[in-house]
Amino acid sequence: MTEKSVANVVIRVTLDATEDVMGKNGMKALMNYAGMSHLFENMPDYSPEKGFTDDDLKAIDQSFLKILGISGTMALYRVIGRAAGRYPIELGIFDGFKSLPTDEKLLKVIEQIPIFTGRGTVFMEEDTIVYDNPLCAFCERQESTKPICSFVSGLMDEFIAWSGKKDLRAVETRCKAMDSDSCRYEILPKE
Repeated sequence: MTEKSVANVVIRVTLDATEDVMGKNGMKALMNYAGMSHLFENMPDYSPEKGFTDDDLKAIDQSFLKILGISGTMALYRVIGRAAGRYPIELGIFDGFKSLPTDEKLLKVIEQIPIFTGRGTVFMEEDTIVYDNPLCAFCERQESTKPICSFVSGLMDEFIAWSGKKDLRAVETRCKAMDSDSCRYEILPKE
């Protein structure tokens, strides 16, 4: 049996955000294609408990890629990532950071990504916040000349907006689909 290493909250928020963006039928079509239609009646909770395998997460990602292609998935996943970012905000998960100075608040919120996903690390590189994830499931078996993991960029964009930073954006600067060792995201000034 494959080890369960993906938190329930990761799958649940992905499904909720997909439904928000694509509607219930769009989400159902993608889950049917992924062989995960059982989730319609038995949605996972929002807990950090590890209830899914990497293969489950890959099946969801691959259903998007097979149906929409890389370009379509990238565009849609950035929007779904933003929608997914609203859930922890609405649930009040970041309320304890509200009174912090804006830069510190942003760092603390981005630091929650590896805590909830169990993947990657967040660190400062000079004045830049970096999230580096060598365990990205989305781009596995994909090849591209540009970064393709736009879900996390969208998620981070929503966290940036919540922190009050209007002049910044998440940019994936390295991607495993480009033959990098990890997917790396940097919070950079908008161009």
